[in-house]
Amino acid sequence: MLLAISITTSCNNQPDNNQETNANIFTIKDMILPESRAPQMDENGAGNFIDGDKNTIFFLSEEEDITDKFVYTYGQKYYWSKLPITSKSEELSVSACYPNVDTDTPNDFEWDVREKNNDIDFLFSTQTSIKKGTSSPIELRFTHALHKLKVNVSADKSTISEEQIKGVSITCIDFKPIAHLNLLTGKAVSASGDASSIESKDSKAEFIIPSQEIGNIKLLIKLGNREKMYELSNSIVNGTPLTILESGKSLSINITVSEKDFIISGQSISGWGNQGEINDSIII
Repeated sequence: MLLAISITTSCNNQPDNNQETNANIFTIKDMILPESRAPQMDENGAGNFIDGDKNTIFFLSEEEDITDKFVYTYGQKYYWSKLPITSKSEELSVSACYPNVDTDTPNDFEWDVREKNNDIDFLFSTQTSIKKGTSSPIELRFTHALHKLKVNVSADKSTISEEQIKGVSITCIDFKPIAHLNLLTGKAVSASGDASSIESKDSKAEFIIPSQEIGNIKLLIKLGNREKMYELSNSIVNGTPLTILESGKSLSINITVSEKDFIISGQSISGWGNQGEINDSIII
């Protein structure tokens, strides 16, 4: 969904009552791709920012090796002449992120999902080349910086009922929790940190974690006194072993529980891009 915004403030981001021509207005179009988290989304995950939401905007002059930034608040109006841009270059690259952040190293920004509680998700935009002072809206495309691993457990309804699996727990184990992001280009660079785990006491779990090599990432599924460890490295996508959880994509694992078995009835990548389909089974 596209949202056109016109905004006017001084360098300290306070509203400015000065009258200037429309050619001097700094204007942004934002597009949040499906499944990106934002204050306003539809049931398919597409959305847009609303008045009061804040982005950090980055202006990069590669020629001068200068990066300027400021906090852009939707619903306000900003003039080019009042933006805190120190670069003298007429050619700039623009990118942004949500939520707004304060960093002096946007080319190597760290986002630790262990510290974010329920606000784990992080959006960044691809880099757009512009001419300083342009009167044309600047289009920014926001996508997920991280990966969403979705696990859905259901009963086979012949040997076990949905009521009997209400006590199931799902734990994502041994993933790297720190995402290294380049906010100037809108790219996930790497992941680091001690092996970490997240538990969900629900039959539907969503784990938002940094994009990374599969490594030793596992899912521990517990039901009563039974449990099963499922290693993601055993998953096959289009005849090829799954090797990486990609930035901006979502891997869905659907697990059917029977009296004796947990059966992987279908796995597919959806939402941010198609990475293939996996079918497997586990016995517990």
